[in-house]
Amino acid sequence: MKRIVAVAIITLFALAGAFAQDQHAGASAYSGTMELRTSITDFAAMASGSDSAIQARTKGKAFMLLGSLAKPIVSDIDNFIAVAEFSEGRWIGTSNIELFRVYLEYRGDDYRFLLTVPVGTRAIVVVDRPTIAPGPDGEPAVFFQVLAITVLN
Repeated sequence: MKRIVAVAIITLFALAGAFAQDQHAGASAYSGTMELRTSITDFAAMASGSDSAIQARTKGKAFMLLGSLAKPIVSDIDNFIAVAEFSEGRWIGTSNIELFRVYLEYRGDDYRFLLTVPVGTRAIVVVDRPTIAPGPDGEPAVFFQVLAITVLN
C-alpha cells in the first residue's frame, strides 16, 4: 500500500511538472556568442573591478544566468523600465549561506508580468552589456540588460 501511495505521489508531481507553463519574455532567438560558464557569483566578484575591465572581458557576448528574482523597481511605468535584483547563494558549512547578486534591467511591456511574480522565484535569463554602477546599498554592483527571461514555475 505504501508503494502505491508513493508511486501515485511521484506520478502527480511528474505530471504537474510536465504541464506547468513557464512564463517567457524577450527575444525568442539569439545570434551571437553565448557564455555559459560565468555565473552570478563570478559577476558579483567583478563588481569590485573597473567598468572598462568588465566591458573588455564581456564584449560581444551574452550570458545565460540562473538565479532567484526579487521584486522589480519600476522607473518608468509607461514604457515599462524596471530594475530587479537577481541572486544566487552558496552554502558555507551547514548553517550559513553567502548571497551573491547582480541587477537586471527590463525594458518593454513584455516584462510587465514580472510585477506579479513572487519574490524568490527561480528564473533563467539571457543578458548582455554588463556595467558596474552603485547598487541600492551604495556598493558597486553589476547591472545587465535583459535580452530574454524564462520564469520557472
